[in-house]
Amino acid sequence: MRTLCMTLPGGSIASFILRSSTFDVLKSQPNLRIVILTPLIQDEEFVKEFASERVIIEDLPLHQPSWGESLALRLARESFVRKTDASTIQIRLAAAASARSRNPLRRIAGLNIKLLRYLPPAFWYRVGDLFVREDLIRSIFVRYAPDLVVSMKGGLQLWEVPVLKEARQRHISTAVIGLSWDNLTTKLLPLRPADHLVVWNNQMKYEAMSIQGYREEQVSVCGIPHFDYYHDASRRTPREVFFRRLGLDPSQRLIVVATNHDHASRECRMEGLVESLYEAAQKGNFGGPVQVLVRLHPRDEPAPYRSLGNRPGLVIEKPFHSWTMCGRKEVCYDQEDFLHLADTLYHADIFVNVFSTIMIEACIFDKPVINAAFDNDVNRPYLFSARRFTGYTHIKRIIDTGGVRVAHTLDELIALVRFALEHPDADREGRRRIVEENCYRVDGRSGERQAHLILRCLERAAPRP
Repeated sequence: MRTLCMTLPGGSIASFILRSSTFDVLKSQPNLRIVILTPLIQDEEFVKEFASERVIIEDLPLHQPSWGESLALRLARESFVRKTDASTIQIRLAAAASARSRNPLRRIAGLNIKLLRYLPPAFWYRVGDLFVREDLIRSIFVRYAPDLVVSMKGGLQLWEVPVLKEARQRHISTAVIGLSWDNLTTKLLPLRPADHLVVWNNQMKYEAMSIQGYREEQVSVCGIPHFDYYHDASRRTPREVFFRRLGLDPSQRLIVVATNHDHASRECRMEGLVESLYEAAQKGNFGGPVQVLVRLHPRDEPAPYRSLGNRPGLVIEKPFHSWTMCGRKEVCYDQEDFLHLADTLYHADIFVNVFSTIMIEACIFDKPVINAAFDNDVNRPYLFSARRFTGYTHIKRIIDTGGVRVAHTLDELIALVRFALEHPDADREGRRRIVEENCYRVDGRSGERQAHLILRCLERAAPRP
């Protein structure tokens, strides 16, 4: 019996992994024991759903860095950002520098670490690990003796730090599988060293090598496992049923507004954008009857949108379930949530958002995408504006395909929405390119590929004594 240890620090990550075919394939291996480390052990429904004889769930405590580890992490960040030219990181650094400019004491303190930042991040991670004390994680490693540790975020979430430290000290092989499309270019800290990375697409593989310092043979491409739900068209809900379920009219076209997490949404005041789109629809500015569905981001809050309630042809939804994690609600998805999103993508006529992942998902279904790159406050500086997203590495790559459009004012947004409704095929070639470059394959088998890559890593790992 071999043992695989997996970290699941958050509800959304747990949903993507445990409800994909990745987990089904792993569970089907007769000689494999899976130990899941997650704070979701505190949720009885989660444990009841996923625990079994060969799937053991253990606690993953919240990790709070000590002063020594925090200093080492800062030095690792300084070392990493000094040598990277990723545009996202440079924009974030410029914004941070602008925010600090009003505090001369912080600027002077920053000078004290400049000479130390030339040591590599891996060195500072090891220094930080000297300050990590987690007896519970150590006891779990002693009890189960894992052959492979699979991390969802490569240490970018602090929950995983004690686990990865213990794996390194015990010379246990590690793999990272849960990275999102922006994780390699947006974070101010690099991934912790791992033996293998499994990424979505070839662009991410290139970023892992050029920015994160991984060798080509360490990085594998599998596609996007939670997009496997989009492959089987027979699972789509009929249009009439889907629209009636939402309280909408199936004979009218549908604009879906997908919001961002709350601080990004506040920059362009998404509730104001929604109201403007709705008023334009009511006035007939889109050339015929149009309805609006607002799909709230998992980290956006319903409160700012309450004033928009009870309007015909306007629905606001946050179609997710919640688990309790360390005293707070953590968003998660069950199978019905994934299928509802697939139905939304399938039946919508156009998507409006602020550069979120749903751009890629809409392109899978060949739906026009309009991004709002403007703010409620027209005088907001670029570094603190929604406009800055157009310079982010992963987003600029999407824009450059010509598969999505960008509105810089509200009037331009209204005009682009009308154009897209009247000419839905206009950007089709660009949308095809977005899917090809970002999804690798949309064949319903990405989860299986990911699982087999994990099993391959397990085969290569030396058996534990």
